[in-house]
Amino acid sequence: MEDENNTQHVGDGGFTPVNANVARYDKDYLIESGLFNFVDRNILKIALEDGSQYSQDEAREAINKFERGDN
Repeated sequence: MEDENNTQHVGDGGFTPVNANVARYDKDYLIESGLFNFVDRNILKIALEDGSQYSQDEAREAINKFERGDN
């Protein structure tokens, strides 16, 4: 489903630009998606910024950076 901003909604709350090669999701969608385990979801709550969008790879990298202490 496309809206007036040329974006495509994915699930409840996440969306990605129609022409993007990589799907991007908002913080809440990634946390609630079931893609990450309990500990990783809690890290995402801390490591990701509200209002920003991330690919799954970017979210995993944020988890890795947090675990290494590279915040």
